Amino acid sequence: AMFFILFVASVPFVTGNNNGFTTYDQVAGSPYTVGYTERAFTINGEPTLLLGGSIHPPRIAYGDWERVLKQAKADGLNHVQIYTFWNFHEKKQGVYDFTPGTRQDLGGFIKAAGEAGLFVNVRIGPYVCAEWNSGGIPLWLGNVPNFTCTRCDDPVWEREMETFVRQIADVIKPYLARVGGPVIMAQIENELHSQPSDPYVQWCGELTTQLALDVVWVMCNGASANNTVNTCNGNTCGADGAYADTHASRFPGQPLGWTEDWSWFATWGQAVTDHPPSYMALNVVQWFAKGGSHHNYYMWYGGNNIERWAASSLTNRYGDGSNLHSDTLPNEPKHSHLVRLHQTLQAMAPALMNSPIQSRSDAKAAVPCPSQQFNHGPVCVNGTNGTGAVACNPTDASQQFTFSGKANTTGSIQQGSLCVSGACSLLGTTGCVPLPLVPCNPSDTSQQWRYFTNSSVSWMVNVNSGGCLSSWSKHATPGVSTAVPLAGVYNCSTSWGSGVMQWTPQNNLLVNANMRGPPNKDGELCLSSKHPALSQVLSYEYVDPNGGTAAFLENSGGDTVTIPYRGTQVQIPGGSITLMINNSAHFNTATVNTDGIPCNRTYTPLPSPMQLTDWNQWKEPLTLNATDIPRFQSATPMEQLNLTQDLSDYMFYTATIPPSNQLQGCNLTIDSIEANGFVLFFDSEFQSANDDHTKGPDHLQLSLPASTSTNTRLLTLLSVSLGIQNFHGVNPFLFQKGILGNIMLCGQNITDVSGGWIQQPRLSGEWLGAMNSSSKVAWSPLSQSDTKLRPASWAKATFQDPRSKIENQTSPTSLLFDAAGLTRGHFFVNGHDLGRYWTIKTPGPEESSRYYYIPSDVLVSGENTLVVFDELGANAQQLPQLVTSTMK
Repeated sequence: AMFFILFVASVPFVTGNNNGFTTYDQVAGSPYTVGYTERAFTINGEPTLLLGGSIHPPRIAYGDWERVLKQAKADGLNHVQIYTFWNFHEKKQGVYDFTPGTRQDLGGFIKAAGEAGLFVNVRIGPYVCAEWNSGGIPLWLGNVPNFTCTRCDDPVWEREMETFVRQIADVIKPYLARVGGPVIMAQIENELHSQPSDPYVQWCGELTTQLALDVVWVMCNGASANNTVNTCNGNTCGADGAYADTHASRFPGQPLGWTEDWSWFATWGQAVTDHPPSYMALNVVQWFAKGGSHHNYYMWYGGNNIERWAASSLTNRYGDGSNLHSDTLPNEPKHSHLVRLHQTLQAMAPALMNSPIQSRSDAKAAVPCPSQQFNHGPVCVNGTNGTGAVACNPTDASQQFTFSGKANTTGSIQQGSLCVSGACSLLGTTGCVPLPLVPCNPSDTSQQWRYFTNSSVSWMVNVNSGGCLSSWSKHATPGVSTAVPLAGVYNCSTSWGSGVMQWTPQNNLLVNANMRGPPNKDGELCLSSKHPALSQVLSYEYVDPNGGTAAFLENSGGDTVTIPYRGTQVQIPGGSITLMINNSAHFNTATVNTDGIPCNRTYTPLPSPMQLTDWNQWKEPLTLNATDIPRFQSATPMEQLNLTQDLSDYMFYTATIPPSNQLQGCNLTIDSIEANGFVLFFDSEFQSANDDHTKGPDHLQLSLPASTSTNTRLLTLLSVSLGIQNFHGVNPFLFQKGILGNIMLCGQNITDVSGGWIQQPRLSGEWLGAMNSSSKVAWSPLSQSDTKLRPASWAKATFQDPRSKIENQTSPTSLLFDAAGLTRGHFFVNGHDLGRYWTIKTPGPEESSRYYYIPSDVLVSGENTLVVFDELGANAQQLPQLVTSTMK
């Protein structure tokens, strides 16, 4: 696929050393030191902002490493965060795979990151979670003698874990900061929800000391050892009351680090989680406003779950809502919005990194207002706990008011122990705004209201002032005129229109007859004690040694406000933060500029001869009588993973069942587990299929419709693993797939059927090399009369190398496999297993994933071959095709 490095013009990137933002290319080649203070991580003793993104080497094609890493640097990042996957690098105990030029090349990836100018955080784990098969822990560990638990104070676990961690340490030693390499940070363990007093926690810390790598060690989202920095994982680490607000008291002396700002994942049948640009930007900015010095997107590029590495029920595309899509195209407009944010943060870095963490202050305090008033935009209004008019919501406690009187009588407007006060001497056009809530005092006439109602009006008249309660307030300061939806008291009038003074007590709500609402909004309004217009605009202000300023102006309300800030009028949309540099606005989290940015994805089928052609099929054998393929016989069904060793998603079960007149229109019920599927055949004829594609480790029953005749004898079940769950506590290793208990056919228990069961781990096509277009497989051409492939069948096609066409495009372009017409299975290009496909619908009802990325490094010059194994019966009249995709 072709990829262009995208530059977004805004604030110029800061260059040079000691400016609060250091990149690896500024220190590369010579030894340097890394450390931290309570304010920031440091390079050669100088504090630096760290803007990072996660990229997992096994989830990105080797051929894409260089350009995606360069893109990350061009996008304003200065470090990349990676996991090391234990079961990916040590599939067999004691046999390590770091093959150069492949996705296993851990050292090569770190080297490529450094060449792109990026620092690296190596998250060793070795438990990584990561929505990865078994969380990275190898299945062979369960067979180690005396093994009892994972991630615990157990000598067998600690011995095996330490062996792997030391192996990784040896790989990364040539790339450490102390020898001029890009590795500045490492992580031990991962999201360990344990107590700090747990001996295993401190053992982890002691191991990092023994390794003596001279990097900063972190532990994230849970317990942390004394010699490690505790960091946050989540979406809102900087929100009020969240991690950033409690970090200093919980972890004194440590900087604020955020290792995972989640873009999240999708399971089959779910739509992709794609957080809006404004949401992502707001969370990042809140973090840095509160003193964050390190932030990492999880993911920056999610990539793809190739082969069988996806955790239970995870889709092929991982974190496709990240800043780069799984086919490396930019996720616009989010991508460009965040690039502009990075540029602004870089420009703010000298002030941020050279100032202590700042507390919030009232951004409007710089503009004096009369006593007892505060700024609302350019306007001074009374009080800080006033009332307003908002869209009615009977479940909103802030709208629950009781009126103690009746029609044409006097009473109070009360909420709890507080009453609405109309005390004011400003009637006429100025008014008294907003009406405050004060402790109820029956003798205070300003709290008494007469509900005056007749055929033409329905007023709340204040006994003290004689003015009427209004939902739409107008008031002014010299030279400024504005209107805000705050409750006020004005001269009673019918000329204001739209019923702004018309009120009706109704079911503990005070309903206003103003159907207009705020400008350009419709809907009934109700009195509320919490109105967005009353929220303060708060600021965090940082000053660099040269007097330059960097400020964050936060409007937590729902309405856009304009405030005077240090001589400048600043408009801030509701629920957003504006970033100021030297009193000039440079970025707002909610203002997403799409001018000139291609935001729409297009798909274009490739022309012949680059299109798939010459389709052939081969039916997977169902009788399991091949003599050269391993089979296992047992009295009752065997668990799947013990036989497949997770070298395949598939295992066949067969049994001969006795004839019966009762096997009509009933079910086959199987004790199994989540993220498992079954395809049922009787006498090699397809019957039905069912699956569970939830994400978890729980056991369950799956039922498949069954309709047999009295002469039915051979039952064949294809068990399909949809991934192994990635969550690990301290329980013994108990991963299982397939038939895990009883199997009932039409109410009859056939678990221990006479003659027993035969199990075949892996498909015959896998044993024979069908994915490599092997000549051992008797392929037959598909004809135009074929309407559907039999479930559990292979199909293959050829196509000519399309790379020259893709590379000649003027915009970033990717090559995709369009799986329309297929059901569920695996697809292979030139023998490379590019993972699972499934055209299952979302509630949308679009497919969870219709298009699948084909990286250029699996292609060859001349003729290429694509092979699929389709589990549920593909539509032979709508075979898949190859398409190119770009953003326009």
